[in-house]
Amino acid sequence: MVESTTRERGTAGHRVLVLILSGLLTLLLVWLLGYVLRDIGSIEGPAFSELERAHVSAADVERLSEMRQSLGATRAQMENLQGEQRILDVSAQNSRTTMDQLMALHRLGLEKGLTPSAEEQAALAESQRLFLEDQSRFQEASRSIAELNGRRQELEAQIGRLEESLEEQRAPARLAYSEERRAHEFRIASFKLAFLLPIFLLSAWLTIRKRTSPYRPIVHAALVATSWKVGVVMHDHFPAEFFRYIAIAAGILIVLAGLVSLIRRVASPRPDWLLKQYREAYRQHRCPVCSDPIQRGPLRHARWTRRGPVGALPGSAGASAEPEKPYTCPACGARLFEECERCHATRHSMLPYCEACGGEKAAPASAGP
Repeated sequence: MVESTTRERGTAGHRVLVLILSGLLTLLLVWLLGYVLRDIGSIEGPAFSELERAHVSAADVERLSEMRQSLGATRAQMENLQGEQRILDVSAQNSRTTMDQLMALHRLGLEKGLTPSAEEQAALAESQRLFLEDQSRFQEASRSIAELNGRRQELEAQIGRLEESLEEQRAPARLAYSEERRAHEFRIASFKLAFLLPIFLLSAWLTIRKRTSPYRPIVHAALVATSWKVGVVMHDHFPAEFFRYIAIAAGILIVLAGLVSLIRRVASPRPDWLLKQYREAYRQHRCPVCSDPIQRGPLRHARWTRRGPVGALPGSAGASAEPEKPYTCPACGARLFEECERCHATRHSMLPYCEACGGEKAAPASAGP
């Protein structure tokens, strides 16, 4: 039994390597499950545009589009006229500067008694004409801008009223879209859980059934990966209040399962756990059943403290002269040392092999008296 247990567990290096590979397998399984869940989540849901067409008047939508185009054209015309005004303003300023300079030369010539030439008079007249023409075009552009601004304000008011009407029409569409979206999310969550839960339940069942199998790290990796993904799906697709109750219930179930498992181990311990308990108790020179000190051989007259025996110890003077004899715990009556049926030496009653001949007991030793 001890040899088989050692073969299953392997060396410390093997156990560490198994632990590392199990963690890597868990990550790979989480990665694989994530790809599958992402493909399931890519199923198309309801389209708001279709619901909008079913509830909103197409004529109003078209009229709104036309009004917005007209508003855009009106604003573009206003911007063009404002740009033209800026150019006319610069041109008028230049014409006024030229006209002022010519008039100043004309006054200077009159003061000196000189008569302006025909060219000077024609240049002055041309400057006056250009200045007046720019002023006229500037005023005409201002009137056009005022008209366009009035039309812009009217279009904006009409667009505002039409948008309010369309918003009222979209309210039922938004409500229907919200309901269909929730139903779609529930379907996606159902599909994901329908994929994950069988794997999760199978992993949990195998974890229980194969808890002593040497391949249990593989099952544990699958259980951890599916448990993680189930939690992620529940968190992503269910309301926070609902998920909180599910998380608490799952925590309670896990704690109860652990508590039941511990109680069962105490009430009906597994043979390997019992063997480990017996081996550690014998190593500490205490009864495996009641933990009372084993006072036999060189420890018969030892004084026991919390840290162990004080006084006569194994290997002390006169200890080897006293032959080993069968021993029963005086506190609980458990048989601790007995005669080996094979070599007739004194052996541990609760351990499977005789340390003298290596013979194995035909039946496990009883823990009671």
